[in-house]
Parts: sequence; C-alpha cells; structure tokens
Amino acid sequence: MRQSVLFWRTMRTDPADVELASHRLMLRAGLVQRFASGVYALTPLGLMAERRVEAVVRDVMRSAGAQEVRLPFVQPLELWQRSGREDLPELVRLRDRRGEELVLALAAEEAMTELVRRQGVVSSQLPLLLTQTGLKFRDELRPRGGLLRLREFSLQDAYSFDADEEGLERSFERVGAAYRRIFRRLHLDVREAVAASGMMGGAGAVEFQLPLAAGEDGIASCARCGYLANLEAAGRGPRAAAGRAEDGPRLVETPGATTIAALAKMLGCRASDTLKAVFYDRAGTTVMALVLGDRQVEGAKLEAALGGHVQDLGAAEAAARGLVPGYAGPAGVAAKGPCIVVADLEVTQAKGLVCGANRSDCHLAGVVPGRDFTWQVAADIARVEHGDDCPRCGGPLAIEQALELGHMFRLGTRYAERMGLASQGADNVLRPLWMGSYGIGISRLLAAVVEVHHDDQGIVWPDAVAPFAAHLVALGEEPEVLELAQEIERGREDRILYDDRRQTAGVKFQDADLLGLPWRLTASRRSLAQGGVELRRRAGGETRIVPRAEIAAVLDEIIASGAGDN
Repeated sequence: MRQSVLFWRTMRTDPADVELASHRLMLRAGLVQRFASGVYALTPLGLMAERRVEAVVRDVMRSAGAQEVRLPFVQPLELWQRSGREDLPELVRLRDRRGEELVLALAAEEAMTELVRRQGVVSSQLPLLLTQTGLKFRDELRPRGGLLRLREFSLQDAYSFDADEEGLERSFERVGAAYRRIFRRLHLDVREAVAASGMMGGAGAVEFQLPLAAGEDGIASCARCGYLANLEAAGRGPRAAAGRAEDGPRLVETPGATTIAALAKMLGCRASDTLKAVFYDRAGTTVMALVLGDRQVEGAKLEAALGGHVQDLGAAEAAARGLVPGYAGPAGVAAKGPCIVVADLEVTQAKGLVCGANRSDCHLAGVVPGRDFTWQVAADIARVEHGDDCPRCGGPLAIEQALELGHMFRLGTRYAERMGLASQGADNVLRPLWMGSYGIGISRLLAAVVEVHHDDQGIVWPDAVAPFAAHLVALGEEPEVLELAQEIERGREDRILYDDRRQTAGVKFQDADLLGLPWRLTASRRSLAQGGVELRRRAGGETRIVPRAEIAAVLDEIIASGAGDN
C-alpha cells in the first residue's frame, strides 16, 4: 500500500475532551473517526488492525474446536418469552407487516439454543462449541474511551453444549485455555477474576480483567492467596459485630443529619454503628436495601439476591412512596405499595444500630436487627472495600481498577430446559444439554492493545495485530533511492506500507512513529552509501543497516514472524 493514495489523515494536535491514551492515539493516527458518542467509523488502517485482532481470536478458537455460525440480530420475540427474558432492556421491539413480534437483540443465548434445537444434535457431536463474530449494538448510556465502551462494536461470542455437568467443566476449561492463549498472543497481561452471572444466570462466572487505571471495573485481590474477584461478586471475611447493645430503641433529634458522615459526627459514633437505607424500584415494588453506614450497596449483588433487575429510586419518587429521604429506616417504615427489605449479612448480625426514624430530623438509636425490624431477604449486598479481609484466607484485600476483555458463564441447563433443547443418550433417554456462554470483544481488544502498547511518540503495535508488518520510508527523489524502495515493495504490498509522499524526513518519521508499525525501513542516499537500508525496531528503537543483498530475506522473515502469530 502506498501512503500517497491511502485513505488516511493524521491529527497534528491532541483532540479535545479525550481521556485515554488509546482514544487519543487512534484518533491522531487516523485509525478511527467519531460520528457520535460511542459511535465510530474505522478507516482502512483501523479496519486492518481490527481484522488482525479478529484473525488471532478466530485462529485460536478454531484450534480449540470451535465451529463458526452466523445468527440473526432480528429474532422472534417468542424465543425470549420462552426463555423468560422478554423484559430485558437490551431488546428493541420491532413489528413486521404481518404483525409478527420481533426484537433486535444484543444477546445470543436464545438464538443459539434455538439453532441447535432446530438443527438437532446427537451424542456423537458432543461436546459442541459454536461461535459467531460480528457487529453488536447496545443502548449504552455512558460511552467513553473511544473503542473501549461503544454503542456499536465487534464481538465474538461462543457457546458450548455438553451432555452433563462434567462435560461443561471440560468445555469451560477448554475455552478458558483458548482465551489465555489469545491474550498472550496480543501481549496483554490479563488476570482471571470471579464474576457475577447477572442477567445470564447459571452458576459461576469468570472475567478476564486487564489491570488498568482507566478501567471501568473494580477488582479485589489478595496477595496472600491469589484471590481475585470483580467487585460485583467479591466476598469479604467476617468482622466483629457492629453497633452497641442497648435496652431498646430511643428517639434522638438529628436536625440536618441527612448523611452518614453528618450523623456519626453529631452522635459521636462510628459510621459502622449506623444503618444506611438505600431505595430501589423492582417492577413497581419498593426495595429497601440495608447496609452498615460505612458500606455501599453493590447493585449487582442486590440484583442477584432478588433474581431480577432493579433501578435507583430518586428522592422525589421515594417521597411519593411515603418514604422520608435522609431519615428513612426499616423500623416502623410505612411505604405506599409493596415493599421488600433486603439486609446485608453484616446488618443481620449487628448488636444495635442508629437508623432513620421515618420522620424529619430524627433517628432511632439502639435498634437491634431481628428485634426491632425484620427483612424478607438476607444476603451479601455490600461492596467490598480496600483492606477488608479476604473471604478465602483472611488476608487484606486490595482494590484496583481493571478493564474487562472477556467473560465466561456456566449457564447449566437453564436455557435448554426452558427452550426444549435435549439430546438422546446411549440409554435412549432425552436429557437437557449443559451450556456455557463465552464472549470476547474484538473492538475492545484492539483499543486495549493500543492502551498498553504505546509511548510518547505514538502506537507501538505488537507484530500479531499491526496493520502492516513494516513501514518503508523513502527519503529524497534520487532515482537509485526510488528504485530500491520499489524493489523492496514489489510483491509485498499487502504487508508493507510504503511512504512515497513528497514530505520532509521529519514529517515522515513523525508519522511513522505515530502509526507505530513494528519495523521501519528507511531508503535514502545515506543508507545506500552504507550499503543498503536502515532497519529500525519501533519497540526499543534498535537500528542497523541491512545490506542490499540481505533485504529480501530479512523482510520475508519479518513478514513471516507477524503472520506466524496469526
């Protein structure tokens, strides 16, 4: 590819309102163009890089025994009704001329299950691993970071089908090993974390997290035993019972103490001696979530405890339901309509706490859980904090930010049972298949590679995903220089980017560093005087002169090395 005709344009200054290095560099290097928040077009260079990432993922999954299919994004609503997930916010309702109800779906569990049911599967085909790769759409409310959090993105998802639970575990490990190999080939130091199953259901999930200050997820880790979990699923060891035992509840006036910090200061107690009540809505039912005052409610844990989606309840809506914002508590609460109280396990074991009295400027002290108020659900719903005890060994937990790059879910027989997917065994008995679900974001992987592999000058592509293996730069207009450059380029146009522009050496080198291809070959009068071309490694900057007679062999080795990673 000759740079003079490449559909491409760099930015000489940093774009405004860009937080992350990958976002800034992909814009500056002309790999992407922003159309709207969370919506980007890929230029030829950007698409080449994404397809290289996709090739790594496809190759590894193929070697793991995966077979590729293509599922429709527009699906009958009836599939989702059968699975019990027709109320998912990810579904966009459609209707055709005949009145058939259709949805535009992000998830593919229903469609993949239905495909296998219709196609039929016999025991000799098990274990079965199917994948699909393509664009996905999500009504993302908080897009950020360029390609890291998009409304439209490329994803490969995979689904395993096994005859029993032991088979599912083997498939789970097989895909996990494949994912680990993908991340190694992309030079991404990813860690495996316990995760919440969320809307996917099933028993047990794993996420592949890249520790990154710009990441959107929090992970808790223990240096002593190696425990690692997403904050949405992280557990914590027990601590001493909170609060102070008292004879009975007593009313205390607390004017203006609408926050835990203000309340603790006014009463001279610890935040952990108080009770925090946070309100949510679940399909019209008020949910009162209770945690100790020094804790935060973890929404994913709360949803897991209730088995459904919840939404934050604003102060105005809470007041309309008969609650007193800032002074609400479980003792004597009188919410309008149905109300469920969910208590964190630490709350259920507390001695005596200070909680809202359900009247302005007043709290109750000495409230004992179980004696002065009850709950419908008791579960771990509090977010883990830095320094909490590890649930496995008791060591201190550390919290850091990370970026999720892949996930795996043990779905079990949930979808097979609901959607009628079964296989006949050797005993001629039909049994539901055990399923696993796996996903790895291609667009996000591309951005993560740039986020990790860059320096002050620009991108530093790993060989496996670079759009081109080498950048050929010709300096000057001397016939012998141009003749050498054309000789190098000939037959290698698909793996070499040839900068044939009439630009200064400074501009060409600056653009080459910004684009960050693994190798740069410079043909110039000076290099010819030294017997060949200058070869420079982008990562590390090592430079040497390659004699003219050896150029072809060196280039073939460079190209083969990059292709070998795919």
